[in-house]
Amino acid sequence: MQSLLTEPAGGRGGTILAFVGVLAFTGTWMTLVWRVGHVGLEVSSIGLRARTVFRTRTIPWAAVADIESAVTAYRSGRQGIWIVLKSWDAVATPLVLANEKWVLPRSIDPGERYLQFLPPDAYAGALAELKDLHRRHLT
Repeated sequence: MQSLLTEPAGGRGGTILAFVGVLAFTGTWMTLVWRVGHVGLEVSSIGLRARTVFRTRTIPWAAVADIESAVTAYRSGRQGIWIVLKSWDAVATPLVLANEKWVLPRSIDPGERYLQFLPPDAYAGALAELKDLHRRHLT
């Protein structure tokens, strides 16, 4: 009796391998879609959670030294909100200042495709609110 994985490609082994491949692809695709949908900055009484497509970083309020606006690490040189830690490391959040005009997807640097572009008033409001929350959690 032959093993299922050593049968000819047209046999059951090929069907099983194709099924496993489809499951792996579907699982990877669904995970990526979920991550793209959850990109952002979450705020809680415990701290901040910066979530990008490929990484989630949770930072307790006790570790935060400051919240500031600075040039992002992307080639476009856009302003972004950064979390400065007491260890003097800085964590980029996915909150980025959009141009005055609408940003078309094809004009976005590939590294920026999954960021949250905020209009100037929303960006200023988010920055002010984060700074206020940081001040309140210092005490």
